[in-house]
Amino acid sequence: MTSRIAWKNRLTERAWGFLANPFTIGLYLALAMLCAFAGSATTGIPAYLLMAIGFLLVIIVDPPKRLGKLRERHRRTSTANTATPFVRRTDERETMRGSQNPGERSRTRDGHRATRR
Repeated sequence: MTSRIAWKNRLTERAWGFLANPFTIGLYLALAMLCAFAGSATTGIPAYLLMAIGFLLVIIVDPPKRLGKLRERHRRTSTANTATPFVRRTDERETMRGSQNPGERSRTRDGHRATRR
């Protein structure tokens, strides 16, 4: 792995670690309050109602837990998608191609074996 890719991987791991940390619930609550104030200014609904709704949504949804699950799912799929070299053995190649003698080539049609000459 090149240093450039490793640097990006470390950065994304730190970002996931920060966002999925259980102690960042305060950050999500602050973001919900900010949205409540902005929503109150545009809609005229009292901010204390929107703050209560935002608080309950953050507590019920639990973003750090969901992000942690998403991170684990992403890790599993990224490790499953890594390319592994396929080494073909000679016996597989021979069985796939069959015999190479011109008189022994055959076709299969409707379950019957016909020899081509």
